[in-house]
Amino acid sequence: ASDESTSTGAGRNAAEAGEGITLELAQRRFRDLYERCAELDKSAARLLNSGGCDIVEIGEGLITIGFKHPGMVRLAMGSAIDAALRRGVADIFGAPYRVSYLHAPDVPSRLQLLDAERPSHLLEEALKLGAKRVERS
Repeated sequence: ASDESTSTGAGRNAAEAGEGITLELAQRRFRDLYERCAELDKSAARLLNSGGCDIVEIGEGLITIGFKHPGMVRLAMGSAIDAALRRGVADIFGAPYRVSYLHAPDVPSRLQLLDAERPSHLLEEALKLGAKRVERS
């Protein structure tokens, strides 16, 4: 049996939601969602980083976050974490996305997959602060 919950998220970028975000794009923005949730509620960010969590489906006004363990789904459904996740989704992807949680035993850890693709989180932070890349000749 799969645990599932759906909540309505409201945000300021309603026009963006109509643009049809693909699953691949949503997964690429997972770190942005994690970072926004870290600002809103550290528990929500820890849940997204707990190993076995990813955006598994995106459809007409609905984003589904899959969790490896049923207990993680129950945590996500808690009022404070649910509110932070809904707000994070609204802020990153735009409203009027609803958020659904699903038990997905084979879900990968999206943050670990994204970390493997980037050269260095320190480089990323330096670039955000204004550092410039120097190309070797």
